[in-house]
Amino acid sequence: MSARSFSELSMEEPHMLEAVTFESDVEIPMRDGVVLRADIYFPVGDGRFPALVMRLPYAKFHAESNVYAHPSWFAARGYLVVVQDVRGRGVSDDDFDPFVHEAKDGYDTIEWVAVHPRCTGKVGMYGFSYVGSTQLLAASQRPPHLTAVCPGHTSADLYEGWTYRNGALQWAFTAYWSLYLSIDVAIRTGDWRRAQDLQSLLPTMPSRFATLPLTGLETVFSDLTPFFWEWLEHPTSGKYWQDRSAVLGWDVPTLSYAGWYDIFCDAAFTTFAALKEKGVPQELVVGPWWHMPWSQFVGSLDFGPQAKSDVNERLVKWLDTWCKEEVPVSEWQSTIRYFVMGENTWRNANSWPPAGTKVTDYFLSSGGYANSMNGSGALTESQVINDEPDRYVYNPKDPVPSLGGQSCCYSSISPMGTADQRPVETRNDVLVFTGDVCMATVTIAGQIELTLFAATSGDDADFTAKLVDVHPDGPVINLCDGIVRARYRSGTDAPDFVTPNAVTEYRINLGNIAHSFLPGHRIRLEVSSSNFPAFDRNPSTRMEPAKAEWKDFAMAVQTVYHDSDRPSRLHLPILSKGLGDEADFQSE
Repeated sequence: MSARSFSELSMEEPHMLEAVTFESDVEIPMRDGVVLRADIYFPVGDGRFPALVMRLPYAKFHAESNVYAHPSWFAARGYLVVVQDVRGRGVSDDDFDPFVHEAKDGYDTIEWVAVHPRCTGKVGMYGFSYVGSTQLLAASQRPPHLTAVCPGHTSADLYEGWTYRNGALQWAFTAYWSLYLSIDVAIRTGDWRRAQDLQSLLPTMPSRFATLPLTGLETVFSDLTPFFWEWLEHPTSGKYWQDRSAVLGWDVPTLSYAGWYDIFCDAAFTTFAALKEKGVPQELVVGPWWHMPWSQFVGSLDFGPQAKSDVNERLVKWLDTWCKEEVPVSEWQSTIRYFVMGENTWRNANSWPPAGTKVTDYFLSSGGYANSMNGSGALTESQVINDEPDRYVYNPKDPVPSLGGQSCCYSSISPMGTADQRPVETRNDVLVFTGDVCMATVTIAGQIELTLFAATSGDDADFTAKLVDVHPDGPVINLCDGIVRARYRSGTDAPDFVTPNAVTEYRINLGNIAHSFLPGHRIRLEVSSSNFPAFDRNPSTRMEPAKAEWKDFAMAVQTVYHDSDRPSRLHLPILSKGLGDEADFQSE
């Protein structure tokens, strides 16, 4: 269709946008003949401009405007903005199979845009979540005209940290997301009634997370999203996931965004490390955000106006550097700009963890009764030599409920963000280990790990860990958490079941975090065997969790050891204690 003035769309825009023109459903052919369609926003003037491409499965007209400025805003700043429905979504042709075609289709789209008469030949990309993965997959193919990418809240690895985490299925997210994806499939078939019914099911998902077996959800939308059942059938890393993941080998400048309470937070640090090793120009911005939107309000806490997202302005500055050469490259120093929660300030680091960080071990101890917040569990910097182990009964029919945390995509459906953990800590199947009152500010920055010596009376078990901040006025706020499934503790592609009641050493990654425990606060660790529905439930047997029914669930006695021979301990990356100056960061 012919280009129109964007103001003709009857949307309120600033005066500078009046000359931005808009063309919809532009056909872009792929190498296999499939046609994908895009909306193109043309900047003011008749010259040529660098292009900015977004490829998404969520409706190109929306263009992820729940996080970013409208495409016309970027067009008004001198970019030819191309927003495309990916294969099998919206008005693009063929069928949708998540991630499978994004690398090649992304390559073909970039090269088509690069030779557009209005394009200078330089192409950048932007978008978050799945739209971040479409960038990474395309970048891994090294399109000649791809000049810069700006992925947010995403992962290159579509197994670890996206679908599974240390062998446990990220149940709430994957179940909700699959249902959400099914709506567009119904629309494309012309079944508007079913699409409306599926949309109305979204708010009811919390009541469906207890469905057993997990595959029982197939009665709702299995015909629309067959890939969901494939995910359940591939609980280990292997060729299935490798074929869908991006190879961390691109060399274009990369501006990444992540959130401490987003499901993909850890993946951003993996990407940063890989690009840093290759010497790729990059910046990683990590705020106190959940998946969306990126604001100062995250669950139960307000991190203040300084926590607001600056993604639009920073993105344009980044693109102006590499696509227009209007901003000196010297202004970017491949840093991590990260938000320190607690003190609620931004800092910059040249490495992660920041230089000067020292890992300090905090040992678990209790005298044999760390059960609940009423127990005697403690975190100490000195090891207790002869300490009795802790025991609790894990009942998969009554799992520990998820309160906040890292998930996606709405807190009313999938637990995420900050939340008071006291309701969880009243349970006897949650071990609670608390440190002394902080006499000065203790700032941590880096990856949190737990070495746990534990045994189970079952054939399999999950062990969960959660780091929390105990506020002096009552609230107990979650910071980060982790899980390990015993059968996958070695990271192998095949199950390695434990011997019942045999002591096993586990390394649990709780993720990356930057946080200051203020004076009067306490550092606390929770240990249990479930975090539901954030993760699926372990049946305590050798049965595949996705196939387990109610009758297959078995209770088990879990034992946690913390003595001289089996020193369970929390590894905290401490950046500072007190108000000292650190060498590798600057407060702003």
